[in-house]
Amino acid sequence: INAEYMGRFGRERLTGMPIVSDDEDAPLPESSGRAADDRLADDDAAEVVPEAVLQFVGDLYKAVGQQDVQAIHGLYENTFNKITDAYYKSAKWPKWDLVAPHVNNDEVFMLLYKEIYYRHIYAKLTPSFQHRIESFRNYCRLFEAVVDRDKCQWDLPNQWIWDIVDEFVYQYQTYVQYRTKLRHQKGKEDEIEQVKANADVWDTGYMLKTLTTLVEKSEVVKALEKAGDQSVQLLEPGKDHLLHMLGYYASMGLLRLHVLFGDYHTALRAIEFVDFHTANKVFSKVIACHISLYYYVGFCFMMLRRYADATKLFIQVLTYVQQIKNIQTRSYQYGVIMKKNDQIFWLLQICLSLCPTRVDETLMAAMKDKVTVEQLNRLAHGDDSCYKEMFTWACPKFISPAMPNYDNPPTSVKPEALDLQRKLFLAEVKEQHVLPTVRSYLQLYSSITVGKLASFMQDEKTHTPVEEDTFRGYLLQLKHKTRQLTWQGGPVADGVTASVSDIDFYIDRNMVHVGPPYIQRPHRTLVEYFVQQIQMLEPVERMVNL
Repeated sequence: INAEYMGRFGRERLTGMPIVSDDEDAPLPESSGRAADDRLADDDAAEVVPEAVLQFVGDLYKAVGQQDVQAIHGLYENTFNKITDAYYKSAKWPKWDLVAPHVNNDEVFMLLYKEIYYRHIYAKLTPSFQHRIESFRNYCRLFEAVVDRDKCQWDLPNQWIWDIVDEFVYQYQTYVQYRTKLRHQKGKEDEIEQVKANADVWDTGYMLKTLTTLVEKSEVVKALEKAGDQSVQLLEPGKDHLLHMLGYYASMGLLRLHVLFGDYHTALRAIEFVDFHTANKVFSKVIACHISLYYYVGFCFMMLRRYADATKLFIQVLTYVQQIKNIQTRSYQYGVIMKKNDQIFWLLQICLSLCPTRVDETLMAAMKDKVTVEQLNRLAHGDDSCYKEMFTWACPKFISPAMPNYDNPPTSVKPEALDLQRKLFLAEVKEQHVLPTVRSYLQLYSSITVGKLASFMQDEKTHTPVEEDTFRGYLLQLKHKTRQLTWQGGPVADGVTASVSDIDFYIDRNMVHVGPPYIQRPHRTLVEYFVQQIQMLEPVERMVNL
């Protein structure tokens, strides 16, 4: 990030955080200056603030000052939503200028109020360009305040901390989608000029740098290593709780960002310190975080052709959602949770069609309500259009991290980022087009000649039996595609290459011998036993040779 970029939004202080100008009244470009913001706020200034809002703001200010996390949680989760339903279903909350006198004009507290103020606009209304800029600036100052340990003398509940990071990434995503759509719309020259004049607003480099800095400055990795099996203690209010959890959730934000960019290896590396196997998982304490983490990690596995790992994660999180969905019916996030649940069901079915695995009957019964019989049949027959439809609906909304070239707009209006990822996925599906048929033939026999198996299969173009050499290639392809990187614990990006097929076979000259996979065999053969013993003794041999 060059000096020109850091000029207004990111002087590097000792904290290492890219920050905005200390001057609240620092001039913005003409398209987004304070005068424009004042014009937008004319209606807000004229309104009368309800007593319930003043009471809420006063109670929240008091709870933040006393670091009463439990009281903050109740106000944030319940009172805020009740007031929104009563007064602001289709209107903005009062401007901060109207409530600031009731909280001693506390600048740090106003950062929190502005955060929920703009988040409400994004959730219930349509944000203006000015709203996007002001929300971005507020997040800059909020993160600067948290990283500054001398200034940060307050704490927040885990749910709010997660929502801050999640909303930060979401608003960036919507801004990128907004500026990308401008390329395809006519008569938007003024808005395009606004985007160009504010190129550093919601900049991709800033997003990555900010989230990475939060992870580093929070020292959450060291804290987790020190806590060991008691890592859940990081969730408890106390010293550095806010900074630790902000850094922890920032790693989830990096995971999501890299998935949206289509960089799946880097996405998994962003959360390599997250422990999925401990009994008290840190991420499980916030339901939205738990589901989001499994969704994006599972999607990474699927795109990296690690279908067995993806299936395992999807099954775990769907089982979890089935257990809590009746409890969360009153939560304001219930709709979001259920939509993500439906997307995961579709991704699971895609993985099962590419890599069959046994699934619990209860979960399969629930899947029948999400995936139609017609879709199942189309997937079984390798219908590319069905894979395309299901992938398009269930995948993340991919974005391009680069600023669009408005001087040379594309001829096509298709989402370029989505189209690229979809093509890559469908290319992999096409390579496995014949494998379900080959697998179904092998399941019928314990031994059979290659020529006999080839005679069962017809060429799609000539409608004649495929050549023996061609079918032998299909068998080798099945072997290759069913050998995948499997996660054995530790960082999710690591794994061991192993066969994940529901059947095992080998070719001896012209004869195919079929048997159950190694993991399903009741007894190991003598060959397998001695191979394992040799592998165990290899480290000892190396030590002796040294």
